[in-house]
Amino acid sequence: MPSPLAFSFILLVAAGAAAIVGLYSLIDSIASDAVPVSQETAALRLEKIKVALTATGGLGALTALLVAYRKQKADEIGHVREQDRLFTDRFTAAAGQLGHEQAAVRLAGAYALARIADDSERDRDMCLNTLAAYLRMTPADADRRLDANPSEEHVRVTVLGTMLRRLDISSPHTFWANGHLDLTETRLPALRMLFLRVDTFGVFNGSRFTGKVELTEVSSGAPFQFRGCHFDDQVRILLRSEATSFGFVGSTFEMGLEFDMTRSAESFLDFRESVIRESLVVRHLDPTSGRVFLDGADLSRIGANKYGDLMLSVLAGEVSYNRKTKFPKDFEPPDYWALRSS
Repeated sequence: MPSPLAFSFILLVAAGAAAIVGLYSLIDSIASDAVPVSQETAALRLEKIKVALTATGGLGALTALLVAYRKQKADEIGHVREQDRLFTDRFTAAAGQLGHEQAAVRLAGAYALARIADDSERDRDMCLNTLAAYLRMTPADADRRLDANPSEEHVRVTVLGTMLRRLDISSPHTFWANGHLDLTETRLPALRMLFLRVDTFGVFNGSRFTGKVELTEVSSGAPFQFRGCHFDDQVRILLRSEATSFGFVGSTFEMGLEFDMTRSAESFLDFRESVIRESLVVRHLDPTSGRVFLDGADLSRIGANKYGDLMLSVLAGEVSYNRKTKFPKDFEPPDYWALRSS
C-alpha cells in the first residue's frame, strides 16, 4: 500500500497535470475565438492566464521540494543503515575478542565494547549486558579459585572496573545514564563502588565476593539486591547524601559489615535469614531514621574487639527481630528493638 508521502506526490503530479491541461485549453480557446471582446473581458482572461501560470509554477516548486525531501529522507535512512552496519561490525569484533584464549586480547575486547557504548547511547545497554554476561560466565562456585589463573582474574577486575567507571556520576563525560547492573550469580573479586548511580537497578543476587566490598555514596532507582550472596571479606558501606537501601536476605558475611548513614533518610538494611560473623555495626546520624531487619538472622558468632567490647551495634529508627534470630551468648537486645511474633 502506497505511503502518505507517495499519495501526496501523486496528487501533486495530478494537480499539476490538470492545471497545465486547463491552461492550454484556455489559451487555445482564446486563440480560436474570433469574436471581438471588450477590454474588460480581455483583461479578465489575461488575469486568468497569469493565475494559471502562477499555480503551475507553484505546483512545480512543491513537486521539487517533495522530491528533495524524499531524497533527504532516503539519505538519512541510508546513513542510519550504514551506522548500524558499522556498529554490528565493531560489536561483533569486540565480542569475539572477549572469547579469545589470550588475556590481552580479551582485555582489548572489553575496552572496545566500552568505547562503542561511549559512542552510541542507543546501543549502550547491549554493550553493558555483554560485559556483565562475560563476568557471569564464571559462576559463584565456592570451590573455584580465580587466583589459579591470575591473568583471567586481571581481566575480570578490569571488566568490572570498566563497567563501574561508566556508572560513576562524578565523571559526567563518561557517565552512562539509565544504565542497569545485573551481576547475578557471579564470582567477583574485591568490589569498590564510589559515587556510582544506577538509574534502574543493581542486582548481585547469589554472587560470591572474594575480596573486600566498599560501597561509598552509591544510589539506585531500586534497592541494591545482594540476596543469597557470600562475602569472604569485610563489607563497608558509607552514605552521606544518597538514601539507598540494600537487601541482604539470606547472605553470609564471613568478616562482618559496617554501615554508616550520615544524613536523615528512610533507607533500609534487610538482613533476614542472613549469617553475620565477626561484627555488625550500623550507625545512623539521625537515630530516628532508617530501618534494619534482623528477622531469622544468625548473629551468634559475632565476636569482641581487642577491648572486649561486643562488635554488635545497630543504631536506627526501627530494628526488628524474631524468635528465630540468634544472638551472641549473654547478649540482650536493646529495648527499642522490636520483637516480631513471626
